[in-house]
Amino acid sequence: MEHKEKVKYLDLVFKNIENTDKFTIENILHEKLSLSDNNIDDIGYNLRLFGKKHELFTVLSSNKCDIFLQLTPKGEKLKAFEKGFEKFEESLDEKNTLEVENLKLQNEAIEYSKTIRNQEERIRNLDESLKIYDFVKKYWIVILIILLLIYKVLEKSLVYLYNTMQ
Repeated sequence: MEHKEKVKYLDLVFKNIENTDKFTIENILHEKLSLSDNNIDDIGYNLRLFGKKHELFTVLSSNKCDIFLQLTPKGEKLKAFEKGFEKFEESLDEKNTLEVENLKLQNEAIEYSKTIRNQEERIRNLDESLKIYDFVKKYWIVILIILLLIYKVLEKSLVYLYNTMQ
């Protein structure tokens, strides 16, 4: 059975599911189509495989005649979507693309925030350096005088020591 056929029958089944917690594909097909039992069994088998592959429903129980299924959360969304499987898959693809783009943007925002924090840290460090520079600039004469006084004191001390040693 080709993909297009599976989707056509799947859409028919999903439009006619009344109890999403327990249903059989074959019963819905019998009610809506006038096909032989063999054809309906074959279509039902293919739809079950297709539905399991796409995580639309799970098998609840089976007996000799019926295989009871239950919709998964994804199957519930498809049922509520009401525009068919193909458009539903397209909407999921669009949603996934948007989620990926959103994650990329979030990562870029995080990187941008890190860069801003690093730049702010560098600015704070430069500010501290400028404060020290401004202090030295303002008081350089005082610092120079203090250094000169220290030099003179040391000079006198050295002269005194030299004289006392002789």
